[in-house]
Amino acid sequence: ADYTFLKDAEKRYPVKVDLWKLTRGSRVAILPNLNCADDGWRLLLRDVRFRRALSLAIDRHEINMAVFYGLGTPSANTVLPESPLYRPDYAKAWIAYDPDKANALLDEVGMDKRN
Repeated sequence: ADYTFLKDAEKRYPVKVDLWKLTRGSRVAILPNLNCADDGWRLLLRDVRFRRALSLAIDRHEINMAVFYGLGTPSANTVLPESPLYRPDYAKAWIAYDPDKANALLDEVGMDKRN
């Protein structure tokens, strides 16, 4: 919807237009299939070290600047801060952009060949 158009309607009609937060924790998320049919992929995707490496390899700041013009809040996919279930440590878990640590975790998994 066009927020400016709707806000302008407040002047002409007995309506009030408000912005509401989305109820989901993330607009963009990678959700690896932990139950894929291929044994090799399933074993890899179920390894928490691989999933943590994947997370550490994502430059959330760069994505925030390019996609959301810096207006987003980089976070792990968790509940919103307004929820009583929210914990800051969950939101910050494994979100730092750290390619060296990501590569170290991939080495631990056995993915030590680099192209």
